[in-house]
Amino acid sequence: MDNIRHPSFYKYFVCFVLFATPSKGTSFDSIDLSKLDVYFHEGFSPDWVTLIPLNNTSWQRIPGDPEGRRSLSIRNLKLENKPKHTFLSLNPSPAESFTFIFPILMDSSQSFTTKGVGLGLVGIAYNWQIYFNGHLLDDQIFGIKDGKLIDPKRKKRYFISIPNQYLKFGLNQLTIHIVGSRDFMGTGLYYSNPYIISSMSELNNQPLPIHQYGLVWIYLGAGLFWLYMFLKLPTQYNYLYFTGWAFTIAGYNLSRIDFLTPLKNWGLFSFRFEYICIFLSSLFFIGFIQTLIYKRLSKPAIILMIYYGFSAILSAFSPISFINDLLRLWQMTILIPMGLLVYQIGYAVKDEISKMKPGELSFAFFYQSMMGSLLLGAILLFFFLGLDIVSSLFYFNFNHLNIIGFLFFTATITLVAFSDFIQHHIKTKSRQEKLEVEVIRRTKSIQSLAKELIRTQENERAQLSRELHDEIGQALTVINLSLQHLAQNTELSSSKKIMNQIRACQSTVKEAANTIHQFAFNLHPSILDDLGLVPAMKSHAKSFSDRSRLQINIDASHLEIDHNEARISLYRIFQESLTNTAKHSDADTINISIQSNESEIQLTIQDNGKGVQSLEKINDQNSGLGIIGMRERIEGLGGSFSFESIPGEGVLITAKLPLQELSN
Repeated sequence: MDNIRHPSFYKYFVCFVLFATPSKGTSFDSIDLSKLDVYFHEGFSPDWVTLIPLNNTSWQRIPGDPEGRRSLSIRNLKLENKPKHTFLSLNPSPAESFTFIFPILMDSSQSFTTKGVGLGLVGIAYNWQIYFNGHLLDDQIFGIKDGKLIDPKRKKRYFISIPNQYLKFGLNQLTIHIVGSRDFMGTGLYYSNPYIISSMSELNNQPLPIHQYGLVWIYLGAGLFWLYMFLKLPTQYNYLYFTGWAFTIAGYNLSRIDFLTPLKNWGLFSFRFEYICIFLSSLFFIGFIQTLIYKRLSKPAIILMIYYGFSAILSAFSPISFINDLLRLWQMTILIPMGLLVYQIGYAVKDEISKMKPGELSFAFFYQSMMGSLLLGAILLFFFLGLDIVSSLFYFNFNHLNIIGFLFFTATITLVAFSDFIQHHIKTKSRQEKLEVEVIRRTKSIQSLAKELIRTQENERAQLSRELHDEIGQALTVINLSLQHLAQNTELSSSKKIMNQIRACQSTVKEAANTIHQFAFNLHPSILDDLGLVPAMKSHAKSFSDRSRLQINIDASHLEIDHNEARISLYRIFQESLTNTAKHSDADTINISIQSNESEIQLTIQDNGKGVQSLEKINDQNSGLGIIGMRERIEGLGGSFSFESIPGEGVLITAKLPLQELSN
């Protein structure tokens, strides 16, 4: 190593001896360690805690930085004979010791202060011991096993008290013994600043990084908002990708919260968690842009997303040095997809602008439209992110300017998306209202058509019933009379054979007349028009009971229904219920009640059968009205219809018609 000369140091020391007089004070001027020279040596010896190696050539001097920005990460130090780091190696170098010695000059006000003094470290890892003037201040060394630290630690915003009796007027020595792998980015004092000796009150009064907590909640809130929008519009996959992006950015900020590092193993895990979130945020960001612009993922985008997803998986299990290299690779290559995305966004914006009329383009386009705000937000995001990457790669400074870009991008996109969502909701609600009006209109039209069809059907039935009764019935009567006249003919009566044929024909004609009469009655019983509903029901019940052997009990008060459609509908329900009971219910008794009061007419039909297991058979329109047909008839007249079936207990049908509706 070079022979170290330090004439300025002696000059300062002489000034102290000649002009400084010890005096006690209540103030303490802070000392910025990043501006002081530091001496470095590989390994550690207990003798070094009291050594100030000003002219020791075996120690390497690392000059201070006038601006106070100097990282003492072992991996990034330019050391002589330093072993070359193998990029993306899964076998990091074993943990070993490294020593930093800070010679510190203190004047009388500092060395004889009555205030509590402490050492403030912005970041330190992974095992360490800290000495001041040979006195041990902090011991976080837990041993090495198989070349690895048994219990690696990482601290941020770490304050250590220095007892006042350890302070000396003049030259003091701060010794920091670091243990860790030289391949790990965090081994040593890995941040650039601040590393200071100051009063404990000043250290404790440093502004808390409240923004770290705030950013976590901001991005969590944004993620929940986008997740809500996706659940409302599940076809918008860009909402889902932005949800993932917001959550991973929230996770990234969570990993950087200083006060979580004292938690057990959080310091080491937060490294992995931070890198996982970085890679996944890249994956989700590409997916968001692609699905927003093209509604699908392009092949280059899929390749990049697979790469970032695989990097996130490796970050969870690989050695710290390997994921440090992955991050460096990400920093060096992120400009490629960034440039591609900006080009794609710009091209999409160009297409939108080309569709505008002359004079329509204004600056409002860049904060009111999705594409315009996307372009503006992406440019600012990539600009600030690029500045941070350059600063990190070449100066190991972390300005965190990307916070501004991320916030601006998230805010603009979320606000525009929220506006679009509200507009979409308003349009959807308007369409729904129009659809509801149209559904109501068409429902009324269908109900009117159904009523007209029923009316037409009943008229046709009545006409067909009359024709069967009047025309064909009368023709059969004439035939029967003619046959009877032939039978009375004396000439024919002498022939026994002819008389037998005439009687057979008369019997056939009589059976045909009865069948036609029954058909005519079923189609439209004339008694329904002549005598009313109750007599028609009793007449049909008697004939049906004779044929089916069912006991049919009718409890009916005297009522007159002038409304023809109501009278026919109630009769058809009664008629169809008897048929369904005989076919499906295995009942032997049917109780029927038809009553009226001032407001409504109620028809109740109940059997004692086995009930109905499935409505499919009785809903079959080919076999009659079915339950659907019954319901349509009653509801078409403004009434209500219910069908209850309890297996093993029978069926209960209730139809109600309001008298007010029938009178309109």
